[in-house]
Amino acid sequence: MKEICKIVNVFQGSDKIDLPKPEGIASKWLFIKAQCGNTSPAAAYPFGKMSLCSYTGGYPTGYGNLAPNSCCEPQTFDAKVHGFSHMHVSGTGGIRAYYNFAITSPIIGDQPKDLNETIVNEIASPGYYSAKLSSGITFEGTVSQKIAHHRYTFPGDGLLQIDFSNIGLNRKWKGFFSLPENAEVKIISATRVTAHIKSQGIDLYFAVHCPSSEKVFLWQNYTEVNGTCLYPTNNSERFGSAFKVNGSAVLKLAISFISCNEAMSMIDSDNDDFDTVKVKAEAKWNEYLSKIEIKAKDRDILEVFYSNLYHTLLKPCNGCGESYLYDISETDKDFYFDFATLWDQYKTAIPLIFTLYPDEATGMVNTLLKLTEINSRSPINVTIANNNDFTDQARMLAEHTFADYCFRFGNVFAQRMLDATKIDLKAHIDFVEQGYCQRYTHILDICEALSAMSKIARQLNENNLAEQYEELATKWINAFDVS
Repeated sequence: MKEICKIVNVFQGSDKIDLPKPEGIASKWLFIKAQCGNTSPAAAYPFGKMSLCSYTGGYPTGYGNLAPNSCCEPQTFDAKVHGFSHMHVSGTGGIRAYYNFAITSPIIGDQPKDLNETIVNEIASPGYYSAKLSSGITFEGTVSQKIAHHRYTFPGDGLLQIDFSNIGLNRKWKGFFSLPENAEVKIISATRVTAHIKSQGIDLYFAVHCPSSEKVFLWQNYTEVNGTCLYPTNNSERFGSAFKVNGSAVLKLAISFISCNEAMSMIDSDNDDFDTVKVKAEAKWNEYLSKIEIKAKDRDILEVFYSNLYHTLLKPCNGCGESYLYDISETDKDFYFDFATLWDQYKTAIPLIFTLYPDEATGMVNTLLKLTEINSRSPINVTIANNNDFTDQARMLAEHTFADYCFRFGNVFAQRMLDATKIDLKAHIDFVEQGYCQRYTHILDICEALSAMSKIARQLNENNLAEQYEELATKWINAFDVS
C-alpha cells in the first residue's frame, strides 16, 4: 500500500472521545482517565526529534482546548492560538515536562504582541500541518528528522515573532509550565538568530533562519529592545526575537542539546525547500506505516488501524546523535527521549517497534542502558528534564526491554544488560531483603524483570546469578493474599 498516509487521520485522539452512554454495570464504573485523547495533529517524522503544530497551551500536548483533567467528563477552556510550537508531547498524562518550545507567532503589523486568534480551518496529514487564522494568515508546517520548516502567507507586512521563554502549557495552570532558569538570545545576521535557555535543568540551544527577513530585532515583555544580545533578568517575562517579513516567508528552526552552532549546522545541512521536505516526510511515513498491511472492505477500519499505528510511531524520539546526558566526547551517542512513561510502553509500543523497526531498537536499548549506568537505577520516565522520573510508578521495567532485545537480536549487549540489572537491583534493597515493596505492583514488576533476566544469565552460563534471580522471582506470591 503506497498511499497509507491518505488513510491516516492524524486528528484521531486529540479531542473528547465520542463513546455511547454507559449502561448496566458499565454505568457504575469510575473512569480514572478523562474520556479524551492525549495526542495532537502536529507535523511529525517517524520517531523524529521535532513536531510542529498550533499552540494553545491545552493539556497535555499544547494543542486544543482541553484543561488538565481526569475522571469522567473532560474539562475545557477558551483556547486561543498563540502561535506554533515545537516538540509536542504525545499520548501522555501528567508528566511534568510539556515542552512546546519556541512559539513562533505570525503578527500583522510591526510590533510584538501576544497572539490570540482562532483557527478558521486546519488541515493535517502525516508530516504536514496547516492552519488558517482569523487574521487571514495561513501557516504551513512540515519537518525533517532534525528540524522544523515553517511557511507563512500574510495579507501584507508582518512579523515572525519567536518566544523563547515559553515552556509547557497554559501559565494559568500551576505545575503545568516552567520558567527558563537563564537565557541568552543573539542576533547573528538579518536572517539568523540563536538562543540558549536552561529548562528544568537541561540546556537547550536554538537556531532560527528566515531567509526573506527584511529586519530582525530582539524584544522583552513585547517591547523592542536595542542591541544584538539579550540576557533577560526577569524570567517570568516573555522574550525573544522577531523577523520583519512581507507577503510570504519561510523559516527553519532547530533545537540542539549541544550548542547553538550545532543547531545552526542542522539548518545549514538541510538544503531542501518546504515542498521537498513535505514530500520526503510523507514518503518516510508511507515506508514506516506499510510495514503492516491489512485488508478491509470498510475504510473506517483501515483509518482506525493506521491512525493508531501512526501515533504509536511518534515516541520515543530519536535524539539524532545528540544527548543532554552524555559528554560530547563520547562515541556512544545513541539517545532516545520521551519514554513517557516506560510504564505505558514496555509491553505495548516497544515490542511492536522492535518487531517492525529493528534499526530503532539498538538506540533505544543503548539509551536505557546508559541511563541505568549513570543513575544507578533504570528509568521509568525519560523526558527533556532533570529529576523527572516516576520512581514510585513502577520498578525495573527496562529489564523487560533488555531481555526482549536479546531474544530477538542476540547477545551482543547481554553482559552489559546483566551488569545493568545488578546495578538496578541494588536500588531496590527493600525487595531484596524482605521480598516486599510498599506497592504490591512493584513486587510484580521486579519479579517479572528478574525472571526475564535469569534467562539471559543462563544463555551466558552465569548459572549462579540465574539461580539468584529465579529465587527472588518466586517472591511474586507476596503480592497476593494467601487465601
